[in-house]
Amino acid sequence: MTFFGGAPGVSYSPDWWAKVYALFETSFPGLPAGVERAGAVGVPWPSVTTPFVGFDGDEAVSHVGVLMQPMRLNGEDRLVAGIHAVCTRPSHRGRGLARRLLAEACAFADLHTPLSELSTDDPPIYTGHGFRVTQTYRFVASPAARVPVTARPLRPASVDADLQLLRASLRRRAPASSRWGTREPGWLVLTDAALSRRLDTVFVHLPEHEAVIAWEAAGDDHHILDVIAAKLPPRDVVLSALPPARGRVLWSFCPDLFDAEATPEVVPAANGAFMTRGPWPKLGPFGVSPLWEH
Repeated sequence: MTFFGGAPGVSYSPDWWAKVYALFETSFPGLPAGVERAGAVGVPWPSVTTPFVGFDGDEAVSHVGVLMQPMRLNGEDRLVAGIHAVCTRPSHRGRGLARRLLAEACAFADLHTPLSELSTDDPPIYTGHGFRVTQTYRFVASPAARVPVTARPLRPASVDADLQLLRASLRRRAPASSRWGTREPGWLVLTDAALSRRLDTVFVHLPEHEAVIAWEAAGDDHHILDVIAAKLPPRDVVLSALPPARGRVLWSFCPDLFDAEATPEVVPAANGAFMTRGPWPKLGPFGVSPLWEH
């Protein structure tokens, strides 16, 4: 076995990464295709991650990645490490490979920040490394007055002008929440949208407010995934940019800067667990948008 770790992703060759992507396909079918989509909109995977990888001969067999995300937490700017894409090839499971790589990845993260996070469907894997399940919420929007809003759907995967507009908006964005909000300049939102095939379906431009809203329908409900602007628009503008919902409108993040009367409700367990590690501040109810997840 040969182990790699601690060097930026761009330190490794395309052939090396091709072997890691082949590993991803065994645990996360379709992830390499999503990585390719992210690269097509200007976010090459190796540029944003520090990989920890075990090789058996010429075959990548286990991986843990670390991302560094600037965030706004309780009104303070902080750096948070995101553990992501943890996997082991089925033929090599049960040998402690992921456990070893997780220990190395956490030690690396601790050199940069005391705060780490991850999303998972299998929390017990991570509790031995100091992670604990942290409850997340979504927020039911309070009633709003409909106001005139000009809104145009964006197709950043298909239309270069739309991609450049979105990238520029992300670079100058203000955090959409002071309680828990991303400050990264676009690589995370674009990657998450590419991986989940949301690039051409969720973004809407509000030219009069120099803002971009990300939202999607889920059954009768509408979910607000993000608000991207240097100066955040008012709540009524954001909600009026969405078509009327037959059900509810839900903020996927804490709308403390938009909708102080929104009602928090626990995110369903079926959505997976969110875990944190380190001396996190007491935040009160917060949410993690699908476009801000690691």
